[in-house]
Amino acid sequence: MKQIKYLLLFCAAVVLSACERDVDFDGVAPDPKMIVNSIVCAGDETHYMEVTESVFLFGNKKPEKVVDAAFRAHINGVEAPVEYDSDSKNLYCYFPAKLSAGDKIELSGESPLHGKVSGMDVVPHPAEIKELKTEWFTGEKDGRSYLRTLVTLADKPGEKNRYRIVIRTYTKVHVDADEWHEAYEYDYTHTHDVFIDREILFSNLGGGVLSGDEDDAHTFRIFSDELFDGKEYTLDVYAQIDRIINPGNGFGDYVPATVVERNVTVEIQTLSENYFKYLRSLELAMAENNFSEPVKIYTNIAGGYGILGVYNTASKTAGLEK
Repeated sequence: MKQIKYLLLFCAAVVLSACERDVDFDGVAPDPKMIVNSIVCAGDETHYMEVTESVFLFGNKKPEKVVDAAFRAHINGVEAPVEYDSDSKNLYCYFPAKLSAGDKIELSGESPLHGKVSGMDVVPHPAEIKELKTEWFTGEKDGRSYLRTLVTLADKPGEKNRYRIVIRTYTKVHVDADEWHEAYEYDYTHTHDVFIDREILFSNLGGGVLSGDEDDAHTFRIFSDELFDGKEYTLDVYAQIDRIINPGNGFGDYVPATVVERNVTVEIQTLSENYFKYLRSLELAMAENNFSEPVKIYTNIAGGYGILGVYNTASKTAGLEK
């Protein structure tokens, strides 16, 4: 028994000493590469790329701004003009293009130091939102007001569709005139956290289990049509939104202000496969799970790193109490 005891103590000492030992890397660091990030919204008329430099994690070199780089953009094989801008650290490229579902986007670039990079993606079809219903309820624990949104989607059959949900509110306020100021109006839009614990779609993604709080596990609120392929499905999610609001104004509460318009918009983004895989890999990497294997962030940029991802949008709006 003593031999077993001493053996266990020896093994523990070896393990603990190994954990505290610093190891210096004396190998050859890889050459720097370009990191190209471009998230394309099909509804926009101008699209952007951010270009930075990758550096070796265990080296002493800091990333420098990419210079003398040339990029090209093609939509369905037709070249779109690329313009450039930069700040002290990053290079930015942008190109105009009116995009439709099925369009093929190709980006390519080259610099003397970093070599060639390229990426490709295809614009997905927008979602079809059949109906949006809302209802208020009060949280049992915090007593705050929440807005439940029931969003009915008609999924396109025969396709592997991937989605993301975003909830925004819009408020327009009228401020009355007083002896010092004329009457005026202002408005604002707010994007809300989406709570997903009532909806099974968000726990059916596969590719690893996310740990942590249920509401924060799926940071980007992405889901697929695996459970309702080709059918209609009503998505049940909610957001914390104050049912009654004090509009306020810049001159204090003594000046009467009235909410003249208030609504909620649910946006369903249809994601390309590349963009979906990228967001999913980020979710898994951000999840705190000490027992899982390291997650490699998805990239579709050949010759470098980063993502060229595309999404298409559909939305539906419902009025709220003023």
